[in-house]
Amino acid sequence: MFGSLLALCRCLFATTNFPKGSLVYQGRCSLVENVLNFTLRDSDDEACTRRQFYGFDGFMNHSCAPNLHCPGTERAADHMLYDAHAVRDIAVGDEITCDYSVLDYECDGHAIEVCGCGAPRCRGSMKGFKGLPLAEQVRVLHHADAELVEHFMGATNAYIYETKLLDGVGLACDDDMDAPGGGSSCRLVAAKDFEPGDVVFKNKCVLMYPEKGDLDKMLLLRVSNLGERFFGRGGLGSVAEPVGCGTPSRYFLLEPDHHCIHRPTHVEVIGFDIFMDHSCEPTTSQEYTSSTDYTVYATRAMKVGEAITCDYEQGLGNAAEGTASLETTKFQCLCDAATCRGLIRA
Repeated sequence: MFGSLLALCRCLFATTNFPKGSLVYQGRCSLVENVLNFTLRDSDDEACTRRQFYGFDGFMNHSCAPNLHCPGTERAADHMLYDAHAVRDIAVGDEITCDYSVLDYECDGHAIEVCGCGAPRCRGSMKGFKGLPLAEQVRVLHHADAELVEHFMGATNAYIYETKLLDGVGLACDDDMDAPGGGSSCRLVAAKDFEPGDVVFKNKCVLMYPEKGDLDKMLLLRVSNLGERFFGRGGLGSVAEPVGCGTPSRYFLLEPDHHCIHRPTHVEVIGFDIFMDHSCEPTTSQEYTSSTDYTVYATRAMKVGEAITCDYEQGLGNAAEGTASLETTKFQCLCDAATCRGLIRA
């Protein structure tokens, strides 16, 4: 088997099994001047002559759905150190790959016009972080080098809302979050059993005011502890414990009309509960205690892995303020509840 892989000449492959999230190796690259072959420019600045020169992992191939992530741990004048972590299970004989797009902003002459990675949702080419569609830039942002993140934030003028999944809640997803286009069907699920009337979580929203231009910025949600509270893929109730997702945090692009609650004078930017699905017979209700604070209660018993849902149309009013939520979108409900109302205006 290894002989056939070696015939590929330039690749890395695993000689042992690495579970998702494990440390595969600790790497070092030298920072050198004016060495163009097999190196990456060390800055987004086109005038930069310093290059990143890698060792054995210079033979690592690109994949649009990589199995390795290499966050930096130390930087000096002449070198960088980094840890290489598995973002999915790697078996003996698997090729070890990374996503070149999160390492280089413009590729600087190293673009791959026709990608041959073979991933089910291959992007077709690799032209650096700058060449990715916005949604894909956000999906891989947690893997990007620090300078790429800084460049992206400056170029987009993004507002980042930091949130953490609280005790008792987790996130599940019906597609592969580590594949191009993945992470679009996430939902909030119970991380423990709840009885009717139990507090599921308490949360606080951020108020934004359109007349002040607050919504002119790109809105990003960063879930900082997703790695420990990700319940994987599958149907409702199909998972009993978190499975992890290979990296501790993720960014998600927010669309104000779909992911925020609109009031007559302001807009509420909520946290992890943007992933709460609608149901005409929801598993929760929420009660506001101020303009920003609210508590979510279980309306019926929930088991671990079951979807945490709310009623988008009738359950988002703020009694503490005496305000209703304004309609910004409508959709055909697929909740399958006996009392499903069909068209939902929320």
